[in-house]
Amino acid sequence: YEAQCWLDNDGIEMDRRLHFNFKVIIKGDRVIFDLSDIADQVKGPYNAGLIGGGITAAKVAYKYAVIPDMHADEGCFRPLEVVLPPGKILSAKAGAPMARFNVIMATVIDGLIHAFGEIIPHQVAAAHHAAQNSFQFTGLRPDGRTWNYNDTAHGGWGATSRNDGAGPFKTMSHGDCKDIPAEIAEALYPIRLDEVSLRPDSAGAGRYRGGLGVLRRYTTLADADLTIAWERTTCAPWGLAGGREASVGSVEVEQPGQAPLSITKVTKMPIKAGTKITFRTAGGGGYGNPAERPAKEVQRDLELGYISPEFARENYPGA
Repeated sequence: YEAQCWLDNDGIEMDRRLHFNFKVIIKGDRVIFDLSDIADQVKGPYNAGLIGGGITAAKVAYKYAVIPDMHADEGCFRPLEVVLPPGKILSAKAGAPMARFNVIMATVIDGLIHAFGEIIPHQVAAAHHAAQNSFQFTGLRPDGRTWNYNDTAHGGWGATSRNDGAGPFKTMSHGDCKDIPAEIAEALYPIRLDEVSLRPDSAGAGRYRGGLGVLRRYTTLADADLTIAWERTTCAPWGLAGGREASVGSVEVEQPGQAPLSITKVTKMPIKAGTKITFRTAGGGGYGNPAERPAKEVQRDLELGYISPEFARENYPGA
């Protein structure tokens, strides 16, 4: 059983997609994840070591798909075998830059889970936004002290064979990243959070609709440096069982007096006070044939503003 996905780039070679071709092989009582055909380690800081990268991603995907209700211990993973040669982006050699390896992990895990979609379609979900999407504003206070605001993104999760997609939540690999209330961020840092809202039409259509992505608009109130590690802007979160893919994410930076600039990855980009930054995260994929979604559920999505009339006509013509 096979699945594919890709990462946008490594932050240095910006036009180079990083492709992953996964194989899941069921052989007797063994479950073999073959990760031989994935991107080689990269110049940018998005590599991971074998244990924290490929092995960890395989274990998370295996537990999700095969033993979701069991407490994890070493015995749970005895049937699992991972084939992963050294020198790949998930098995990088010593000296490889790894500072942002966590940014890629959710997309990788999602891709591995996708391979189980053929085997046990009723036990896995469509793709979620699957990007940690970190962003950071850094500057100096009037007294010379450094201020640093760092956050990560929420987005839509994939629909299942029973329910619409959840969210907006963090990704399945965010760990202990907490949500930072707008009021706290504005009280501590010279930034203004102008809007946090759900993105209409960002979820994949289906019998069960995916979860919605998020729109966040900031305005800086002082000069600062901007660092972004944004993903899932080209690889759309896929649907399952006839469900449609979701919208991808994006970042737009508009400095005073300048045209808006589309950015996905940048380190310490100087920005002026009054700069407006718009972050968009991906939605979740849909599950099942959209034509089977009851008209009353489509109408409810319209009333809640989750979808537009144009989206409804294009994706749910029978409703």
